[in-house]
Amino acid sequence: MGGRGAYRNLSPKQHVIILALLIVTPKTDKAAFRQLQGETLKEMQSKSDVEIKGDNIYTKRLYYGDEEKDSIVGHCYDPDELRAAKDLQNRLPKLKNGEYETINMSRKNANKKIKDGVKYFVKYEYKFEGEDYVLKCAAKQKEGVRNGQLWEYPYSLKKKKK
Repeated sequence: MGGRGAYRNLSPKQHVIILALLIVTPKTDKAAFRQLQGETLKEMQSKSDVEIKGDNIYTKRLYYGDEEKDSIVGHCYDPDELRAAKDLQNRLPKLKNGEYETINMSRKNANKKIKDGVKYFVKYEYKFEGEDYVLKCAAKQKEGVRNGQLWEYPYSLKKKKK
């Protein structure tokens, strides 16, 4: 096995596995991590969109489509979070005990969120591969979108800080 040439004949999926094994992060190798994010997003977007309605969801309605998947992957900062993101679609129907969070008006993007129809945020916690994760959803209500009803849209998935 010699140098970079050893990796040229690998499939894109094999590249992703090797990159993850090398613990690629935006700090260690920004370009390689972006590639890993791209592969993860492509795999996630190959799955159909999800609409969940039920009492276990804080607003009773949650939507998870390509835009939300892109946001989730964009908020991931290590391979563990990307693996959890790939599994998120399986976890969504099992979410429960969402917690209300207000919009933090001291953040520079607060007004943009409000303009986009965000009324507040909902936070869910769950375990994945023995680690605690926090999923944040934007509770949005916009005229002409989903009958003008309040829906949750996942946008961020992070390992819970210890």
